[in-house]
Amino acid sequence: KQSRWFIWTILLGFHFLQYLVGTYLAFKIRFSSTDLQEGKWISVAVLSQAQLLAFSIPVILAIEPKQTGLEYLTKSALLTLINLSLVLFLFVPKLARIKYDSVVHLLR
Repeated sequence: KQSRWFIWTILLGFHFLQYLVGTYLAFKIRFSSTDLQEGKWISVAVLSQAQLLAFSIPVILAIEPKQTGLEYLTKSALLTLINLSLVLFLFVPKLARIKYDSVVHLLR
């Protein structure tokens, strides 16, 4: 059980470090042109992930330790939602813009 907490601490520390680096990079490019800037979407993704994490901690702590299957399912669903929200918030606006630009180009 002690090694499990050690691994979770390392993973959460690494995840927090990624948040700090991403926030720093978004802050650094805040004055670049809006065509290239993703700071708004990065902040929305970080906020969404923080909300999911804040919601999931009580749910994970409420699961009894004997219910390993339910704990695994909950943690897997949480990781899937966090990563899916990141992908959707970062790539859907890009794909929508590409599609919009191609439609506008065809109409000219």
